[in-house]
Amino acid sequence: MKFAKLLFIALAFYIIFSLPIWGSVTLKYDNNSVSIGSFSGNPSILLSLHEIADYCGIDFLWNAPNEQIILSRDGKNVRLMLNNQYALANGTELVPLSSFPSVLQGAFVLQPNDTVLVLSKIFPFKTVSYDEQTSTIAITSEEKSESTQNAFIRDRSTDSSSAFYEGSDLPGNFNLKTVVIDPGHGGHDAGANRNRVYEKDIVLDISKKLAELLKSNTKLKVVLTRSTDVFIPLSQRTSIANRYPADSTLFICIHCNASRSKVGGHGTETYVFDLEATDAEARALASRENEGESMDLTMILSHCYHTGTEPYSLDIARRVQRSLTTKLGFDDRGVRRAPFYVLAGTKMPAILVEVAYLSNTEEREKLQSESFRQKTAEALYDAIIGFQDAVNKSLAKAKPN
Repeated sequence: MKFAKLLFIALAFYIIFSLPIWGSVTLKYDNNSVSIGSFSGNPSILLSLHEIADYCGIDFLWNAPNEQIILSRDGKNVRLMLNNQYALANGTELVPLSSFPSVLQGAFVLQPNDTVLVLSKIFPFKTVSYDEQTSTIAITSEEKSESTQNAFIRDRSTDSSSAFYEGSDLPGNFNLKTVVIDPGHGGHDAGANRNRVYEKDIVLDISKKLAELLKSNTKLKVVLTRSTDVFIPLSQRTSIANRYPADSTLFICIHCNASRSKVGGHGTETYVFDLEATDAEARALASRENEGESMDLTMILSHCYHTGTEPYSLDIARRVQRSLTTKLGFDDRGVRRAPFYVLAGTKMPAILVEVAYLSNTEEREKLQSESFRQKTAEALYDAIIGFQDAVNKSLAKAKPN
């Protein structure tokens, strides 16, 4: 099957220029121009990425087993995957596309606006633009100003609990039926610890209390990745979550934080997945929690940022952060971003919560109280119920009359 697929792609690229086309787009590069045939008519013009790469001197590699295209030139590279609406630029930046890359008549095709996005990552110091009226993509030698180069870079500063999707509607393509609760660490992996207070024990108790609240008060299916003091690899945690449908499952990973020094640190923070961390502190935390697990690019492009999940991850993160900081009284460290393995490997909306700092004497003492852990579970429960209400409203709004 693999050989046949490779043969098919090779033959397709060989005959690509003889295929029927439906109009063209002019590509201007290095004071020259060429007509690039389109494989569809307006409003869905689709261009052969192989033909564009060939003209611009960009290396084009088809990775058949992983269904990936790798474009590279002068140390810059972009990876795209069939039927995945995100490209990975230079190994660190996820680039949202307006439509799925696909194969049409044997050619790997993209819409013009997406093609411009890809080319801008290959040529970061050139201006790449698309004029829809003249059907022209232009790559000019005019260097971008600093403000232009940073125009499409997401602000990675710490976000307040109300920063994401405030006042915005959810897409209406998700129906919450299952909650997977993942208590961090376990077994020989104690997690953070101070004065014989272990993260693995604190988060397990909070998780079990949250599970009981959900089971007793809702019709949601509740799954714990662990219910006892056992070690479960990160890959197995994501596998447990991925047994359930991505369009109706929520994944919540619960942790406690600790400063790198023996004492200090304070507050609550909630994370969503991003290859580029909010800051060095978030990046270091993800590195510690990942426990040496590596994320290959196939996993990143295959499992994270599935279409429609990011708004839901951000919405539940905002609600959890607000509920915990309001009801527990801890400092609000915001909704943040970092490349956590368990968030990359899950296909559904997913967040990771750092409830408080075990390295902070006051916060550690509170977490040792069973009543406070119950209060923490109740705050998480309230956030999930609020999220469920928002999800139901979005479904009702999206339903055709």
